[in-house]
This record gives sequence, structure tokens and C-alpha cells, in this order.
Amino acid sequence: MRAPAGIFDGFDIDWEYPGGGGHTGNHSSAADKQNYTALLAELRGELDAQGKTDGKTYALSAAVGAGQDKIQNVETDKIGQYLTFMDVMTYDMHGAWDATGPTNHQAALYSDPNDPMTPVKPGTSKYSIDEAIKAWTVGDAEYGIKGGFPAKKINMGVPFYYRGWTGVPAGSSHGLFQSATGPATGAAMSGNVNGIRMFKELNGFVDNPADTYWDDTAKASYFYDGSTFWSGENAKSIQAKADYLHCNGLGGSFAFSLYDLGTQTGLFDTMVSATNGSAASCPAPPTSATPTSPAPTSPAPTSPAPTSPAPTSPAPTSPAPTTPAPTTPAPTTPAPGTCTAPSWSASATYATSGTKVSWKGHTYTNKWWTTNEDPSLSGQWGVWTDNGPC
Repeated sequence: MRAPAGIFDGFDIDWEYPGGGGHTGNHSSAADKQNYTALLAELRGELDAQGKTDGKTYALSAAVGAGQDKIQNVETDKIGQYLTFMDVMTYDMHGAWDATGPTNHQAALYSDPNDPMTPVKPGTSKYSIDEAIKAWTVGDAEYGIKGGFPAKKINMGVPFYYRGWTGVPAGSSHGLFQSATGPATGAAMSGNVNGIRMFKELNGFVDNPADTYWDDTAKASYFYDGSTFWSGENAKSIQAKADYLHCNGLGGSFAFSLYDLGTQTGLFDTMVSATNGSAASCPAPPTSATPTSPAPTSPAPTSPAPTSPAPTSPAPTSPAPTTPAPTTPAPTTPAPGTCTAPSWSASATYATSGTKVSWKGHTYTNKWWTTNEDPSLSGQWGVWTDNGPC
């Protein structure tokens, strides 16, 4: 492949999906899992060779699924060496393809214990961002997922469009987890597809405090006017996502898409400042089967909606999930001044969380899979926990 010099920085791969489950009619085979790895290895080799000629480093990235049923068809422990970064499509977990409901969150950080979703076969887990991130990094044995992808190379997806239903009774939680008479009415800029609208097509609804609710268990916002229910983002849910990515050592965030906002950039501004900042607090996974009732939250900023041509609507991904962030085991304390743990090695792979090493007079334990990450440079949100001087 040839292009004028100086235009491109690399390749981004969007294969939806190895092993099947993407658009109807897409070809798939049992060999996709290994072929995906081979494709990335080939591209990485070609980009490196071209980079030597051009005197620059070319990036290779990939957009990947967030559902266990998609992640299980990728060699999660092998592809990290080839990718510069990876965008996990942590949205479209639920939507009006289930035309009569139940209503649900399209991008929940955690699975609410009251979530009526049928668990993803063959395991017992449901879709959530936490389930997805943990599947990629530490693995999920129920689905044969090995994990092993470096957390620092993962970007979390933030949708700027909304999934919705209408004819929804209030129930006990303002329309959440309720039946519906059908998908919410679509709009022109979203292609007049029922069940989906962009932020800029929902002025007066998703920015209305009276229609805004918060599921504190799932760490997700939703919007309900007594009949129509929309699932999507506001400033509070975006901050929760940013807190999670900081607390779990992820690389950053990405949005789908800026077109959905038009000139109303408030949500994007929140995403950028929260991603570039530090965690306000670390979100906690559910600990009981009794979720808190949703409470109204402050809306996202608005401005007049622009007009522009209709886009294609975002393809639903089969997202996925995993378990709460791994905890770091309490370290044993060596004799003062003596480092008894093995010395950290840049060439070693530390696949098991809680592995203890010594480095530059301190002991460290890892929170997740890592290789070639200097413990002394890890920082508060990185992979290594500094347990203090030996």
C-alpha cells in the first residue's frame, strides 16, 4: 500500500469481529482467532520496516469488542506486542434491537445486580465496562479468555449518541429495566433509525435535570420523561468512566463520535479534562443485590443544534465485561535495608497480579499483567504499587 509521504501515521484495524457476530453476511471461520494475530504481526513488521526507511515510528491500533463472546475469539495475551494502542468499544451493550425491552444501560461501568440481561454463554457474567477491561487484562476463565493485554495500551470508548425505547412504564426506578412498546423515534441526522439519536438531536431531553437519573450501582446515567427512556452519557457518567480508567491504569479514552455533538462540545470538554486529570475517586463495584435508587443529576451543557448531513449510525457491538479491579495483596516486609524479593527485570513478563519485585531500594507488587514497565516510574495509577523501602 502506497500513499503520499507525510500524510499517514499508521493503520487502524476494525475487524468486527474475528469468529463472527458482526454485520449479517460477514465471513468468519474458526481460524480467525489465529489469523487476527497473524494479520497484526504482519502489519507491525511492514510498518517497522517502512519506519526504518522513513526514519519514523508508525502506529498500529485496533478497535475491538467489549463482549466476552467477542473477546474469547482473540488471542488477548499475544496481540499487545504488535499494537501501539487498542480502542475497546465499550458501548452498545443494550439497545432497541430488543424492541420491547427491557430497557437497560448501553455503557454501564458495572453490572447492576438487578440487571435482567441473560448472562453471556457459556459463563455467568453480563455486559459491563468493568467485565470487558478485566477480560482483556487479567482474563476470564469462564470464557477461556487468557487476558494479558497491557492496561496502559487500552482506551475506553465514550458514546455521544443514545439508545432508547418508548412506551416505558416508570416501575420503581424511573423506567430502568422495564418493558417497552417499541424503539424510541429516531431523527434525521442519525439516519431516521428508530432507537438511536445523537446528543445534538436530544436537546431539551438529555440535558434536562427533570428527566435525568443516575444508577449509582452501575455508575450510569439515563433519561426518562414518563414514557420515553434514553441511555447515554452526561458529565457525571463521563467522570466516573475517567475515574475508572485512572484507577485501573488504562491509557486513555476515545469518543464515538464528535459528529454526534456538533458545536455543543460540553461532553467532549468534560471527557478531555477528566482523562487528562486524575481520579476524583475510584469507583467501587457492586457489593450487594440492593442498588440505590436513581437520583436526578446535573445535565450536560447545551447550545443550539447545528444542521449537517446524516451519518451512518454506529454499528452495535456485542460488548462485554468482567470482574472488579484486582486488589493488590498485602506485601510482606523484609528486614530493613534488605531487598529479599527478586529484582525487577525489563525482559520478564509478570502475568500474575500480586507478584513482588525489588527495584532501586524499594519493593513493588503488580496489579495486573505487565512487562517492561519500570516500577519506579509507575506512579499512583500505574501497574506497580510501591510498598516502600526494603
